[in-house]
Amino acid sequence: MSLVSEANVENRYEFLEFDCTADPETISDVFKEFGVCVVRNIVPTTFVNFLSLASSCTLKALELRSRFFRYDGSGTENPLYNPFYWARLKEIEAVCDQYGLQVGDICANAINGSGIAKILYRYFGTTQIDIVKQLFITRRQVPGVVSNELPFHQDVTNYTNADFVNVWVPLTSCGKRSATMELIPVAIREQLAVTSRTDSHHPTVEVDAEEVYARFGAETSYRPLLEPGDVLLFNEHTIHRTHMPANADLERSSVEIRVCDHFNPTPY
Repeated sequence: MSLVSEANVENRYEFLEFDCTADPETISDVFKEFGVCVVRNIVPTTFVNFLSLASSCTLKALELRSRFFRYDGSGTENPLYNPFYWARLKEIEAVCDQYGLQVGDICANAINGSGIAKILYRYFGTTQIDIVKQLFITRRQVPGVVSNELPFHQDVTNYTNADFVNVWVPLTSCGKRSATMELIPVAIREQLAVTSRTDSHHPTVEVDAEEVYARFGAETSYRPLLEPGDVLLFNEHTIHRTHMPANADLERSSVEIRVCDHFNPTPY
């Protein structure tokens, strides 16, 4: 943690952020040491637009199906309807496949054809990577919907024995007027104990914030400002949660593309 303590307060995590022209080996080495990094302007605009439209269409289709389940032109909406804030790849493909768009294959080609792949080759020590399609998720965060804000957790709690990198792609601006991620840039390989609180919205994965801050220090918190075209990388053990700014008034959309070593596939 020496780099953190020696950097000034305003820019103490500047060393975790890279332009897309930076050396992939340097990016990967920093990522390995701290469990998180940001690469700017590395995701092509066309791919961002594709993901954004595929995600929004899927969430709207899920809303339509749930909100008007068994509706025949008379009566009322489904009283059990709840808004959809996330969807998996299989649901996105169910919407897009009918238009000849193989979303999983498109994403795999986009990642493998970008500079992201070179970073991950170095990270995994491999020559080939795969998308873990079962763990591909799109999300939207709406200000005021507290139950949808994820608490501190580690992905490995949900996906035991997994070994992957979360290629987190923002589809909107993040961190000023909409949610971003809060991460603890400390590379650990242990799984932390989950909360014993009974009021948690996510009791199977939540790690108490008090425990995180007591162990790593509140000053270690990293809340990157992100734009479409950027990518946030973190691994299965990285501690992270949703951060909703107090003045947030815009919705945030993002896609989580989890990637593993082709020769050491994650068991999902």
